Amino acid sequence: PDKKTFHKMNRSSLLTFVFAIVAIVIGLASAREAQYFYNSVSGEATWTDPLIAPWIDEETGKKYWTTADGTATWESPGNWKEEWSTEHKMPFYVNKKTSESTWDLPEELAWERVNHEVEDTL
Repeated sequence: PDKKTFHKMNRSSLLTFVFAIVAIVIGLASAREAQYFYNSVSGEATWTDPLIAPWIDEETGKKYWTTADGTATWESPGNWKEEWSTEHKMPFYVNKKTSESTWDLPEELAWERVNHEVEDTL
């Protein structure tokens, strides 16, 4: 191609590139979903993962945790575990170390992951 055609192609490519960058920047400045953590017993809320907040299995609705190596487990990593009373048809909680049991949700098991939409600004 001659010089004029070459410059037109370069201008066209440059405009395409600029529009792509603008689209990326606009995308970065839009809303995104973030996760914070809430403890329903203590009322504490934090953006920092307390490392004991369970995930919820979408298929079963059951809580699960992840170990340090990323393996999923149904067992809470803390001292407390949730059991089910068939007689009372409600959960109760057992301390794995002391065998103490209670109907009240222990603070350790009260952490929840909460999805929240956040507006990013540049």
